[in-house]
Amino acid sequence: MRLPDVRCELCGQPAEPHHIVGRGAGGVDEPYNVLRLCRTHHRQYHDKGWVWFCDEYPRVSGKVLVARETQGKHITQRVVVL
Repeated sequence: MRLPDVRCELCGQPAEPHHIVGRGAGGVDEPYNVLRLCRTHHRQYHDKGWVWFCDEYPRVSGKVLVARETQGKHITQRVVVL
C-alpha cells in the first residue's frame, strides 16, 4: 500500500512501508523496524537481500543493522557502515 504523504528515505518518491524484520519472522510494528521505500527500492530490498541493500545504500544501513540486532537476527556477513 502506497502512502501518498510519505516519501522514500532514499529517493523522495511516494513510499510504502517495509519491515526490516518481517512480521512473519517476529518483526515488530515499531518505527525502528520500518523503512519508508518507494516501490523500486522496496523490490530491490526483497530481490537482492538486506546485505546487498546495505552495501548499495549505506545511508540506511545503520537503521537496518540496529533493527536486526534489536530483534535478535544475527549479522552473519560484514556490512560496512559509512
